Amino acid sequence: MYNLVIYDDRKNEQFTIDGQDFTVPLFYAASSVLKILRRGKVPLTAVVDQVKGLKQLAASYCGATEQVLKTWQFLNTGGTEATLSVDFEKDDHPYSMPSPLKVNSHYDLANSDAEWICLYSAVDSWLIPKTRDAISSSYLKPKDRFLESTVQIPDDPDIYARLKAVKDELGDLVLSDEHGDLWLQSYLEGMFRYRTSAVSTEIFVTRGLKSEKRLGHLYKSRSFLSLAWMEIMWAIENDVYAHFCQQCGSIFHLTRPYSRQAYLCSGPCYKQYRTARMGGQENLRQYNREAQRRRRSR
Repeated sequence: MYNLVIYDDRKNEQFTIDGQDFTVPLFYAASSVLKILRRGKVPLTAVVDQVKGLKQLAASYCGATEQVLKTWQFLNTGGTEATLSVDFEKDDHPYSMPSPLKVNSHYDLANSDAEWICLYSAVDSWLIPKTRDAISSSYLKPKDRFLESTVQIPDDPDIYARLKAVKDELGDLVLSDEHGDLWLQSYLEGMFRYRTSAVSTEIFVTRGLKSEKRLGHLYKSRSFLSLAWMEIMWAIENDVYAHFCQQCGSIFHLTRPYSRQAYLCSGPCYKQYRTARMGGQENLRQYNREAQRRRRSR
């Protein structure tokens, strides 16, 4: 059983695994899942650079035969270690659309590929800041981005209703260029609902550094994958922006400024990015020495 506490101050999360507590950055579960499922495959940044959009990502993996059925990652902080596991044969049983909507088996994705594509696309579609139009300086909030892209019909709890209507009319043409995005968005939202439904939620009160009471949300699940999706739901509900680190691929909480030359999650990643941009450590040292000389000569 995994416990995840997200505090309203949005500074970090707390994981409890097998009775051991770990303080980790926001979106730790989602970042870990993306890295676990891409292990040994094409690096996340290479996929993003080469292929744009959920539809193209899905198409590029439809023929995949390699599946990750079980994998894991070690979490180690302060000398305490635990194992984060993804097991599609047990607690992380893969999501499957209702049989009448699958269209044909050619478009079934490998479990790990489907999960990676949908989780990446959820962050990209809902949590990354986007301006309202080409000339606007105001940004759509995550709630707005979700409402802008959702396939769910207002006041109808059936997230597949629109897809069913199109498929009844067009059959397998629902996967055509004109309607393919509808099928893929329905798949994404279906997985989103499937994973988050496996999590129980409680209001959680704890003490801050000055013994003041602070509020958080406690999420419990036997599925680590489900907690990754719950981080996405929490971000949408609380209008918390996120972005992918260009250096390590982690998802991180994005605060102002939302438009940046580079999106980096931490000091070490910034240092690596700057070193690579300068052409290596020696070039960076030389640049810093020259900058110091210029400052002294003023």
